[in-house]
Amino acid sequence: MKVSIEKLIVVTRGIFIASVLGITSLILYPNIHNFPSIVSNSIRFIFLESLIIYALFMAIRPCFKSIGIAMILSGLIIPFILPQTFSKELTAFTLSSIFYISFIALAVTLLLISIPFGSVRLQITYAILSIALLLPLLQYSILNLKCVSCITYRLPYYCILISDPSFIFYIFTAIVGFTLASAEKTEALSFNSIKDISLKYLFSSLLPLTFSLFFINNLNYLKQLVFSINRLEIYLVLASILFVILVGLVFRKKQAIIWTLIVSGVSLGLAWLSFIYSPYFSLVFLIMGASVIPVSLPNPQVIENKLFNAINSEIPAKAERYLKALLSLKYTFTKIFCDAANRRDCEAISWIYSKAMGNIDYGSCSNLSNVVNCIIYKGIIPVDSPKLIDVLMSKDKNSAEKFASYLLTKDLPQPVKDKAKAALATILNANTGNGISQVKKIKLPTLEEWKPDIWVNSNLYGYKIVKVLGTGGNSYVLLGERNINKYAIKIAKVSRTSISNIVTLFEDISKESFSLQSISEKSPNIVRIYGFYVDLNNLREISNGNSEAYYSTPPAIVMEFMEGGTAEDLIKNQAIILSTYWKKVVALISLNIAKALSVVHKEGYVHLDIKPSNIFFSKKPGITAEELLEKIKTGIVEVKLGDLGSARKIGERVLEYTPQYCSIDQVEAMLSKRGADPKMDIYAFGATIYKLLTQTPFNPSNVSRLMDEAVEFYVNGRPYALSLENARKELQLFHQTFDLPQEYAEFTNLIKLMTSPDPRSRPTIDYIVTELNKIASNI
Repeated sequence: MKVSIEKLIVVTRGIFIASVLGITSLILYPNIHNFPSIVSNSIRFIFLESLIIYALFMAIRPCFKSIGIAMILSGLIIPFILPQTFSKELTAFTLSSIFYISFIALAVTLLLISIPFGSVRLQITYAILSIALLLPLLQYSILNLKCVSCITYRLPYYCILISDPSFIFYIFTAIVGFTLASAEKTEALSFNSIKDISLKYLFSSLLPLTFSLFFINNLNYLKQLVFSINRLEIYLVLASILFVILVGLVFRKKQAIIWTLIVSGVSLGLAWLSFIYSPYFSLVFLIMGASVIPVSLPNPQVIENKLFNAINSEIPAKAERYLKALLSLKYTFTKIFCDAANRRDCEAISWIYSKAMGNIDYGSCSNLSNVVNCIIYKGIIPVDSPKLIDVLMSKDKNSAEKFASYLLTKDLPQPVKDKAKAALATILNANTGNGISQVKKIKLPTLEEWKPDIWVNSNLYGYKIVKVLGTGGNSYVLLGERNINKYAIKIAKVSRTSISNIVTLFEDISKESFSLQSISEKSPNIVRIYGFYVDLNNLREISNGNSEAYYSTPPAIVMEFMEGGTAEDLIKNQAIILSTYWKKVVALISLNIAKALSVVHKEGYVHLDIKPSNIFFSKKPGITAEELLEKIKTGIVEVKLGDLGSARKIGERVLEYTPQYCSIDQVEAMLSKRGADPKMDIYAFGATIYKLLTQTPFNPSNVSRLMDEAVEFYVNGRPYALSLENARKELQLFHQTFDLPQEYAEFTNLIKLMTSPDPRSRPTIDYIVTELNKIASNI
């Protein structure tokens, strides 16, 4: 039905255009040989050509912009391009001729600009230009000024209103015409019979009344003109208006688009019937009938796309209008929500949540993983979280696990948290045959005496802990197994003294978990993150010394297991680092990490912990540098940047540092609560390349000591600025004098740039990628 109506609309519009042209031909053809006589009567000519242009533009596209353009063409430009209009005034080239040419040029320019553009701001601008510039130009064109000084004796508007009242018509045409022409193009959002039939029909019937402005100083003549009109024509116009108003009222709550075509058809018949009595009324009926032809039918998919664009562009008024239109077209909140999920449009999902108030049927959505990812990314707490958990448990258990873990990080009513814990227990029990963890029947040590071996052979979050992979300054790394796959599980070290920082850290991580997981999927050179597990309530229990809570539900990040170890392990192998191939290996390792870091920075994050122990290999690297070089080149061994859990958004507070690799400005930012900056990563990356080449830390031991001292002073409430200042002086002295061995000369200039004590002098990561490409190619 929709397709047939669209075809009928096109056909109807074509018939109206043809009718306008046909009636115009019938009016003009008998007088074609006596055309100058028509033109000589300026008022009659303006009446006729205005009605023709109104009817034609309304038939082509019935909207305010079309009416405005028609008013400009008919009321301003066309009459004044005729020599007869100025036959009395412009008998010779005078100053008024210049004003006239300027008027035409400005009017045409404004008209051409208004066609493709439109806005309220442009409407105001055009109204001001019409009043302040265009109309005075028109006035001075008519007054036949012959000298510049004459302008001062002819005030704009005043004298012309006295001498030529028809100028009122041109004032109205200019201001209204340009204001309408610069309006935004109308959007077919929904159909309302009162707005789209009755009001349009009534408004268009009033257009011919603008011609009465010509006779504002001669009302008696206007009365005579009105009484001379054929009464039948007036009755037909009034009857058609009354009929259309009734149609609008009867079908005001229905999508009765077909009635627009019926009204148009009736008006078309009246137009040809009226031609017998008055060609002018034929054109009036064509204007009225064309005004209700729909520009286009509302397209729900187009409107939905506009809704999502408005939401992402942060234009709430437009978004509300589009949403209202979609709901009137029988779209539901569920349909819009699921479409947003399919697009992975987190802004739209968040906005629709605020409007739907729980009226979403999650079972109708095919992409619930995107829903959960967006909820986590935007920090949304759905009012119907229990309902979403139930649907996820039946359709997508992986997303259910992620959503339940996310809910446990929030301060929610206990029934919601109980629901999340029950769901998580069910999922993990299905995967392991056990609960969230198996609490050993042993006495657990205090947090200060904790040993990570206690977790071996237990179950954490559905992963069986096989062994301890390593222990770092801030965390333990365990090897976990699940469904025969291996994973690295990083658990934060916790003590009563460090718990406040741990809580802050994991609160931030829980907010950014979706973003960090998404970043890890965007580069083959970043270690994948599979999940974040943290219950902030448990963390608070841990802060009170609850070892059992730390054992059963520690704050953890599950990551891709990299069985090849780290670059820190690699540089302990003398057979590899003493090889002539070693600098080629370092160049390739560094290039891969630079590519990973480029993705991190482009996503708006700073890693904040670049070091050899966070550079991982997917497979065993081999026993020689030549073998490792070949494996990296062929992709057998992948080089990846790990520990995205330390990353922060650019500008967010820095919470950790590694003194052997970090810059002094990173420590200073941490202590002064300033934001993270990508230049911090550049310094640590340069220090890391230096360590790979020389096997010694870049930061001198005294610099590292002074940074640690500053942190200690800060913790104890003592002034720390002097320690950082001394560290900065030590670093500047070292930076001026350090050099690499001759065999690594290719790296010297780049490392010097990257490790500049002044962050502003450090290059961008894209520059580093380019330079490392050159080094890797030339070695």
